[in-house]
Amino acid sequence: MSDIEAAGEIEDRERRRFKAFVWVHTEDGAHSYLTAVAERQVKVLWMAEGFEQLSDSAKLEKVQERIREHYKTTGGKYVGFGAILSYNYSDTLDTSIGFDVDANVIEKQGGRFLLPEVSMELR
Repeated sequence: MSDIEAAGEIEDRERRRFKAFVWVHTEDGAHSYLTAVAERQVKVLWMAEGFEQLSDSAKLEKVQERIREHYKTTGGKYVGFGAILSYNYSDTLDTSIGFDVDANVIEKQGGRFLLPEVSMELR
């Protein structure tokens, strides 16, 4: 199997596993392995069961509701990560939509946005 075929298989697997999510952008990011793990847990908002079956307009409405609810619940900040600056909704593996903290669309034709990887190197 060539490298190109292997990469294609990996991409196909990622497409099958993909679930829509919202990423929370904050003032500060992770500074250690432990905060990187925590960041991935607290800054990803998963959508409710059945979300995929909604129409595109209903999905957009649910995402906006989720963002408004999240911003209100957190008071607009995360301890250790600072103020929430914006949100990014990844609706497919290839597309995303940017939102401000009031859930207004600020970037409609965003490209691929993947979750940050967390890894650790042992020496």
